[in-house]
Amino acid sequence: MKLKLLIPITFSLFALLSCQNNATNIEEKGGEVALAQDTIIEENMVALVEEINEEDAAFVKEYATSKYKGIYGFDFSKEVEGNQGLLLIYPESDTSVLFHVDVCIGAPSYNLGIETGRLIVKNDSALYQPAEYESTCKIKFYFKNDEIKLETASGFGECGFGMNVYADATYKLVKKVIPKYYNNGENTNYNFRDFK
Repeated sequence: MKLKLLIPITFSLFALLSCQNNATNIEEKGGEVALAQDTIIEENMVALVEEINEEDAAFVKEYATSKYKGIYGFDFSKEVEGNQGLLLIYPESDTSVLFHVDVCIGAPSYNLGIETGRLIVKNDSALYQPAEYESTCKIKFYFKNDEIKLETASGFGECGFGMNVYADATYKLVKKVIPKYYNNGENTNYNFRDFK
């Protein structure tokens, strides 16, 4: 099941509270990177490879794209108050990965951008262009060591995110695991292996 969640100027109360809570957690913990990252990892129900059950294990294979697996994020250190992003990478085949990106621009609007999709990776890069926004949205992914840079192509910034929300950032590796679930922003978790 492919999840496509459009978040215009308004969005769910849960999503707003989630974004504000993450910003508050970071603030209360004095911007300590490790604690903020642990909160985000826990909220996204990430399973370590060795902890995945037998049913899921059949879908977890060692692919050429496995080097990209993990949880990535930016601005956990409160460089921009409340502004944060989370990127999950799930190796699907030797040439493809599934991704889930969740971005919040912080105070005062706390607008969000959420997208889940499939990337074909060649030479450590990929281009995402969702069918629904084919003429208005292109996001480039650059994989390098323990970070992934997302960059919106010039003139292609309308991807269905909240007002003034872009996924553009360098997402640094938080934890080298295979994420099991992604969240749609309304407290519903979806298993990556069921993505279509």
